[in-house]
Amino acid sequence: MFLIAFYSFQSLYSWITNAATYIEYGFSFFSFGGLYILGHYLRRYPNRFTNKSKYSDLMVIVLILCLESLIAYWLTGHPLTVRRIYANVSPLVILHSVYLLLFFSKMNIQSQFINWIAASAFAAFLLHGNPYAYPIFQQCIRWLSEHYNGLEYFVYWLGFLLFIFATAILLDQIQKIVWDKIVVVKVEKYRSYRKLLQKQKI
Repeated sequence: MFLIAFYSFQSLYSWITNAATYIEYGFSFFSFGGLYILGHYLRRYPNRFTNKSKYSDLMVIVLILCLESLIAYWLTGHPLTVRRIYANVSPLVILHSVYLLLFFSKMNIQSQFINWIAASAFAAFLLHGNPYAYPIFQQCIRWLSEHYNGLEYFVYWLGFLLFIFATAILLDQIQKIVWDKIVVVKVEKYRSYRKLLQKQKI
């Protein structure tokens, strides 16, 4: 009942009207909290929809992708409306996310490299969604579109996206090393020092 009320509110006041501007089309703590609760619900209460094979989930993912693409094509010339189709608060995007979650939850990936990247994937979102970085990315893509076209543009565009993704992964890995080797060590030393002082007082 909570999830029904939550997504009804979000759809009405963000996806349809954008009256609740603090939801920011899904780029907000509000929406991420809802997705977290939705994921928890799917994990805790499996049903006949969530227990289907991963190939069934993949088929639903492809169908939603096709539907989104068709709607966006029909709405060519209306960029604001197309943005609503791909917004994080769009019911189609949320459903798409649910089936992506179900699909990957049924895969047993043993590759250390893939798991290493996956552990920092959220950093890629934080980087490309950063309000200071996003305009720079837009300018870069605009520059590429003005100087290249066709297959050449596609290759440079894809290379640019992979570069941004790799940069986010590396920055997150550096942050983890700094956190584990410096911050955690300092905190543990401080705790040990506090315990020693408390013992001396006793």
